[in-house]
Amino acid sequence: MEITEISLGGAVALLILREVFGFLLNRRDSSALSERDIDTTAMSQKITDLWDWHNVRGADNVPVWYFRSSLDDAMDKLSDSIDKQTEVLQKVTFILDRLDGEVREHIHSK
Repeated sequence: MEITEISLGGAVALLILREVFGFLLNRRDSSALSERDIDTTAMSQKITDLWDWHNVRGADNVPVWYFRSSLDDAMDKLSDSIDKQTEVLQKVTFILDRLDGEVREHIHSK
């Protein structure tokens, strides 16, 4: 295989690499942020606001950010519904087994 036999994927990869390196070179050459360009007070306030927002806790002392109580309620309802469906399915299975046995008895008795 020669260097001229690059597949379409290889050509696309080369184009992407060219663009990435071009971007990085332009970024390096552009003026970087100096200390005076960064507003540390605003950044500090944003970090504090973010921490305050994430520190809110629900009635069960679980951070609201991690778990919604409405999701907890929905999961409890779904669990109850699945339990009820399981009970009904077990009853149906029991009835069908009993009917199957009675039908087999009736067939063999003739």
